[in-house]
Amino acid sequence: MFEAANSLVADMKSLTEALRCPIICLRDIATQTNAKIGSGMRVAGAKAKALLACAKRLVPSRRAIGSLLGVAVGFGLATSWDLWKTYRDHQSELFRAARTVNQELIADSEVMKLDIEYLETDIAAAQSNKEVVLPMQNVATVAGDTAYLKGSLDYQSVELSIKLRTIYSSLSSINRRIEQREFYRMTNAAMSNFGSRRTMIDAALKDELMAEQKAVESFIGELKKAHLVE
Repeated sequence: MFEAANSLVADMKSLTEALRCPIICLRDIATQTNAKIGSGMRVAGAKAKALLACAKRLVPSRRAIGSLLGVAVGFGLATSWDLWKTYRDHQSELFRAARTVNQELIADSEVMKLDIEYLETDIAAAQSNKEVVLPMQNVATVAGDTAYLKGSLDYQSVELSIKLRTIYSSLSSINRRIEQREFYRMTNAAMSNFGSRRTMIDAALKDELMAEQKAVESFIGELKKAHLVE
């Protein structure tokens, strides 16, 4: 009977030892798991703090906002000044060109008036085989050519600039016709038909001068209508 009791006690001890090993293993596993979870939480906390610090740096301060607003206002003022200065320069060039062209065309109109009277006198003199000795006067084209090449009147309208070019092209053509007439008069005076040929040349040139004088007067009126000249 005692032997059976001792055998039972021995079996109980063996069973207790067998159960103790899994419990120790489970406790070790739980300890390691808790350590890993704690380490992960600490890493996550550190990353969250770093993100918060970056976010704070990205949020502009009042001083930074003020600086940006100052730069924007300064840029706007500088741009406005440049635009106003460009507009002022264009207007100044427009009125300067219109004034000089107007003065030149007024003078050209007077020259053409004198040339028309000259041709009428020469046509009448040719009927009696006589001639007006003084040469005709050329019209001026400097101011108009310069204004067109610079595009000065474009600031008012391109159409006005095109009309200016047309006017001065015709004036240049008249100057060439006057020079050709003078060359003919100097080299063909001894010909028998000099008087009749000169009359034809004078009449054609007179008609061209009269038409151009009307065009010049009309263009001067357009400059006044646009309030570019007084």
